[in-house]
Amino acid sequence: MPGPKPQDISGQKFGMLTAIKRVGKSAGRVSIWLCKCDCGNEYETIISRLRNGTTTSCGCKKRVDNPVSNERLFRIWQSMRQRCNNPNANYYELYGGRGIKICPDWDKYKAFKEWALNNGYEEHLTIDRINNNEGYKPNNCRWVTMKEQQSNKNNNVFVKYNGEKITLAELSRRTGLSLPMLHRRHKAGYRGEKLWTKRHLQTNEVLG
Repeated sequence: MPGPKPQDISGQKFGMLTAIKRVGKSAGRVSIWLCKCDCGNEYETIISRLRNGTTTSCGCKKRVDNPVSNERLFRIWQSMRQRCNNPNANYYELYGGRGIKICPDWDKYKAFKEWALNNGYEEHLTIDRINNNEGYKPNNCRWVTMKEQQSNKNNNVFVKYNGEKITLAELSRRTGLSLPMLHRRHKAGYRGEKLWTKRHLQTNEVLG
């Protein structure tokens, strides 16, 4: 019996990359796609890196404001922009998908970095929105520990998994399923194995 048909993303745009065709599978049996970059180069990458926004170009894209590539603060800025602006990114539905935006001043990394360094940023801290229903802007953001940030979340949902009560975020980490998908399933009323199965609930297709 043939397995489920691989997902077709041909023609879809991910940053500067346009998916052309599926060219194989990785060692982990994840689909590999050949893409065309806006710069003209062709580039191969796995489908999950396109969908979660990790890969958005062939590597030609210049770093904004020339930041150091391994700078933690720059990665925080990148992640913030992805979850607010990229519909294909993980957690987009919990941020950009529900109207969470970034103030125009922070479109430039230089301005964001200046604010961060003048407002308590340290390497062990994370950015936190004071009001979870408002966007990323100077008067609604602060630097806190991970523990403090978790206590400020208004979207913690608890479920039973193998006899243990855990949050959907923890379930996502344990199963590898995306948090937005788990939130959709939970909202639709799915519980138990139907909540965390790695098959599409309608087509029974194995999720990549």
